[in-house]
Amino acid sequence: MPFVHIFHGRDFNQERIEHLGDSVHRALMEAFDVPPDDMFQAFSVHTAGSQLRVTPAFLGIRHSADAVFVQITCAPGRTDERRRTLLAAIVAHAHAMADVNPEDVIINLVESSRENWSFGNDLAQLAA
Repeated sequence: MPFVHIFHGRDFNQERIEHLGDSVHRALMEAFDVPPDDMFQAFSVHTAGSQLRVTPAFLGIRHSADAVFVQITCAPGRTDERRRTLLAAIVAHAHAMADVNPEDVIINLVESSRENWSFGNDLAQLAA
């Protein structure tokens, strides 16, 4: 049930965008045991002069104009170890599958309780 929003620059063609989405979903399946058919992704492309900005260097990590932001909203309850496994898997898969430099993968996990989710028909299907 994670919702993934990927922000990327103008130089990503459709194939690279799909590989990037697949890389994040593969990492979610591996680290969070997300089923293959549980994929909800949105992509936002940003062109030169638009609102995707990243500092050239932060915490000793250099970023390029090819940086991508990956924001994942998911249910709480996973251990720190599983979250770290997810972050590492996203970076590894994005590098291998979408040719994104590891330094350019910026990830943010947002936890939202299950009663805040609806998958259609105005129902909170996962609420306890």
